[in-house]
Amino acid sequence: MMFVAVDRYMAISSPLVPKKSKRYYIKAVFAVWVSALTINLPWLYVFQLEPVDPGSNIQGFS
Repeated sequence: MMFVAVDRYMAISSPLVPKKSKRYYIKAVFAVWVSALTINLPWLYVFQLEPVDPGSNIQGFS
């Protein structure tokens, strides 16, 4: 969302500058995905699922 906002800001604030190339946008999308995965990857190691005993008092979502 931040990239889209910055791109729109640049397009509105300087309309006479030529548009970016397709390669630029492909690199930007790749960078956004890599940064998102880098930020969220530690969650994979921090949180673990543990089974709940059948006789426990925990209610599931339904």
